[in-house]
Amino acid sequence: MDRAFSNVTIKAISEDKRELEGWATTPTTDRIADQVMPEGAQFDLPLPFLLDHDHTQVVGEVYKAQVSNAGIRFWARIQKIAEPGVAKDLVDYAWSLIKNGLRSVCSIGFRPLEWELLPGGGQKFTSWEWYELSAVGVAANPEARITATKAASAGGKKPLRSPPGHISVAEHERRARQLEAAQWKGLVRPAPLKSPPGHISVVEHERRRKWLNAQLVRCQLAPRRGVIVTAKKRAKVVRLGRR
Repeated sequence: MDRAFSNVTIKAISEDKRELEGWATTPTTDRIADQVMPEGAQFDLPLPFLLDHDHTQVVGEVYKAQVSNAGIRFWARIQKIAEPGVAKDLVDYAWSLIKNGLRSVCSIGFRPLEWELLPGGGQKFTSWEWYELSAVGVAANPEARITATKAASAGGKKPLRSPPGHISVAEHERRARQLEAAQWKGLVRPAPLKSPPGHISVVEHERRRKWLNAQLVRCQLAPRRGVIVTAKKRAKVVRLGRR
């Protein structure tokens, strides 16, 4: 049995339907140097949706999948059970883990049928049997992710969906804060975030904002708390003063 892991990002929660969607896999080389080609997938729906690749913990099903050269997009649902007992506890436990980000990645379970060795090491699976999808806690493919769960109310906002290779502004800020905290604790060496041309990181923006505010206060060009700044009327050169 082989596995390919991928990031999971939940954008919305539906307690009524417990439905989720995302990318099961993409052709991008994963962190163990393998490639799983989407067009080579062989599968029959529905597929079991598992917790931690444990075949004794089937908690739902993948009921829809779309295959393209960009990857395999999937739609799944976690089962709801009204009758009290072990089965209800299991599916409720699985949904709680996913909903609260404690299972923040997903993984496909598959059987290789045809493959070839890659020049830099690793394998390229060109034909494979996909037989399950799991919610797990370890990531290898950073591009395959759960992008949304179906909203419970019909009038709710449409969930934000990020294409493979992209993250939301909120996720970028969270990562920037996490890196800043790690550098402050000495866990990693300080290094600037790589930003595309014409952009700066959230950390750099915050540093510049604080520096500029401090300079404005020092030069008395910005009001301090509780102070009203006014200017004289009909003055060609406006001078800011206190009142």
